[in-house]
Amino acid sequence: MDESYAIRRYEQAAALLPLRWQQQARQLAPGQMALAEELRLRAGRPMTVLLPEGEVVPGPSDLPPTVTQSDLEQLCDAVTDYSRYAARETLSRGYLTARGGFRVGVCGTAVLRDGINTNLRDLSSVTIRIGREQPGLGDVVLPQLFRDGQFCSTVVLSPPGLGKTTLLRDLIRGLSDGTEELPCHRVSVVDERGEIAVMYQGIPQMAVGQHTDVLDACPKAVGIPILLRAANPQIIAVDEITVREDLRAMAYNRAATQVECGRYQEAYGYFSALERPRVMELHKLAVCCEGLGRTREALDALDRAETAPEEYPDRALCMEICGLVRRRLENPGYLRDPDYGAALMDVFHRCRRELPIGYAGFHLPWVLEWLTAGRQYKLAYELVREFPLVPGRSS
Repeated sequence: MDESYAIRRYEQAAALLPLRWQQQARQLAPGQMALAEELRLRAGRPMTVLLPEGEVVPGPSDLPPTVTQSDLEQLCDAVTDYSRYAARETLSRGYLTARGGFRVGVCGTAVLRDGINTNLRDLSSVTIRIGREQPGLGDVVLPQLFRDGQFCSTVVLSPPGLGKTTLLRDLIRGLSDGTEELPCHRVSVVDERGEIAVMYQGIPQMAVGQHTDVLDACPKAVGIPILLRAANPQIIAVDEITVREDLRAMAYNRAATQVECGRYQEAYGYFSALERPRVMELHKLAVCCEGLGRTREALDALDRAETAPEEYPDRALCMEICGLVRRRLENPGYLRDPDYGAALMDVFHRCRRELPIGYAGFHLPWVLEWLTAGRQYKLAYELVREFPLVPGRSS
């Protein structure tokens, strides 16, 4: 990495500090500035800078000044342009995003409401992470992500602090912009912790490519289906897969997309092998079996769904969604059944109002089938225009 660039990033991060701490930060030696990873301020303690060998106090070590809670409040106000309320969503998760691509971690007293943290008060420490891009870092890796011209699902693994996110960001940029050997790709990013693109007022502060769409501050399990329907990605990238739910969400959404595309046998292999499946997983299994002509197995999956767990969406709506499949299986003439049509349209409209667009999009082919059967061609046409990405289902 170019040393002048590394020092410049340090100086930009230091400029976020209250004035007296900016002066303190500038007392670090240039060689250390280039290596600095974080600026750390803790109430009642001296400011420190995190280097590869550990934390150091910039400037003279005898009687360094101590950080006050007022310093922390002033820093957070400046980072949010004195509108901390507007940043409450990320602040409740313990961080803020500053102009220039800097992530600011915040600690304090959690304000809980119904068991969910909604804010932080009595701030106790702030950490400014000095993010640095390394263009070209992923150039050697990029060609290895493809087999016979097709992108391969990829996981980047390493111990903490060795540059996984920096590598991931450059891979996203390379995939998005393309190279002499590789074409451009539509890349969608679920940036749950705001560390990949570092969005500030809707604009990525880091280079993630010209053909990249970013969903910021959104849980991966929620964000992946949103992007699948809204952005038509060729590649989806996420960071920090830390819990089993993240892995399950990615596997579920891949299999659900196979269902939407009519690849029932592939999706069946996933959904039929799940241990302790949830309601919506059993719903997808039933749809697979419906498409494969396995009526008895589909009905069995729907029976199991009645007692299976589910946290999202609400259980009543889950049962209505499952009920649509049951109506089709038990009534071959469902397209002439007004009760089926009413139930279908009710579920469709509820999904559009209350849930990510993918839920309504999943039901759109059956809605179009119903409208076409009833010769409501104008309404069907209007829906197709509103949902331009309608996966095809095999007959």
